Amino acid sequence: SFPTRRSSDLEYRAILGRLHEGTVRMTNLVENLLSLARADGGAETIVLAPIRVETLLSEVAGEWKNAMDHAMHDFRVEMPKGDLVLLCDSKGISRLLSILLENASKYTPPGGVVTLRASAEEERANISVRDTGIGIDPVDRDRIFERFFRVPNAGSVPVGSGLGLSLAKWIAERHGTQLRVESAPGQGSCFSFSLKRSDAGLPASHDSTVTSGLGIKL
Repeated sequence: SFPTRRSSDLEYRAILGRLHEGTVRMTNLVENLLSLARADGGAETIVLAPIRVETLLSEVAGEWKNAMDHAMHDFRVEMPKGDLVLLCDSKGISRLLSILLENASKYTPPGGVVTLRASAEEERANISVRDTGIGIDPVDRDRIFERFFRVPNAGSVPVGSGLGLSLAKWIAERHGTQLRVESAPGQGSCFSFSLKRSDAGLPASHDSTVTSGLGIKL
C-alpha cells in the first residue's frame, strides 16, 4: 500500500525503488525472450567492431549504479589504464554484462560487494563479474545455463525467468568464447569470459586504477 502524507521521503523512495526493480525485471524478461527467439530463428546478429573497454564498462556500470545503490551493494569497476580496445558486438556484450550484474545483485545480500572487472593479456582481454553472494551448489553449477532452470532453495531471492544465463552463454559463444563460472555455497560467484583485442588497440597499462566521474570505483 502507498504511504500516507506523513510518511517519510525514505518510504517514498523505497516504494519507487521496488516499482523500478519490478519494471527492470519485466523489461529484461521481454528482452531475453525476444533475443532468444531471434537467436533460434537465426535473426539475432553479432556485428564486431572496435570499442574501448573503458567506454563499454563505464556505460554498463552507469546503467546499474542506481540499482546497486538501492540494493545497498558496494559496486566496484576495475580496469587497466590506457587504451584497451576490444573487438566485439558492444550491444551484445552490454546485454551479457547486464545479465551477470542483475544476477550478482539478486543473489548478493545488502552490504555485499559486486565487482565488474577487465584485465588485459597480449591478444585478449578478460572480463568478469564477481560477487560476495550466496554462491551456487556444485550440483546446480552445470545446469545454470539451461533455459528455464532456476537455482532451488534460494531463500528470499526473487524468482527469475531462468533465461538470462542461457542468453549470456549464447552471446559469449557467438564471440568465440566461453562463459565460465567459479562458485561455492556461501563464497560468492565469479562469471568470466575473454574477448579479442582489436588490432587498433594500444597496449594497456597494468598500473593501478582510477576513479570515474560516475562515483563508481574504477
